[in-house]
Amino acid sequence: DEALAELAPDAVVLATGARPYAPKLPLAGMEVVQAWEVLGGFRPHGRRIVVADWGGDASGLAAADLLNAAGNEVTLALGSAALGETIHQYQRNLYGARLYRSGVRIEHHLELVGAESGRVRFRNIFAQDVEASLAADLLVLALGRVPERGLADSLVGGELDLHEAGDCLGPRSMEEAILEGTLAALGAGQAIGAGSPSR
Repeated sequence: DEALAELAPDAVVLATGARPYAPKLPLAGMEVVQAWEVLGGFRPHGRRIVVADWGGDASGLAAADLLNAAGNEVTLALGSAALGETIHQYQRNLYGARLYRSGVRIEHHLELVGAESGRVRFRNIFAQDVEASLAADLLVLALGRVPERGLADSLVGGELDLHEAGDCLGPRSMEEAILEGTLAALGAGQAIGAGSPSR
């Protein structure tokens, strides 16, 4: 925020995005990484991997696909009601075909509850008393996103004409981010033209 103050901008549009959700669950004894790390290049080989995909977005499907292609034994544990529930039907169909054909094991309706050395524990999202345990030596989390609010929270209430857009307000799709970016730019432009900051 000091760097922003030194720039003395007429307006600031924050689009700081989101970060992966990290649950407070007992995961001691299990190596755990985020799906974003897999998408960023983390590719072990010869491991038994469980991808816990709660939200049904593309990150869990892509992580399972990449890890399988790298020579791992991959199980995709879905918490959503259906595979790729939140992505476009054609994209979902392509992922589904590729995952099933390549031998990725797909388990449905599972909510992550914990892990210890060699096992990942789940419960059924519909029948909470029904539990499952999957063998693994690596757990990949694809459990959704949370807003990255650090900078925004430090700037709110200050002197800057501040506008926010995208996932820092709440993780959603590209359409909302584009709309909010456009509205933020319009709001910032109006405030600059009027010569008085607004929020």
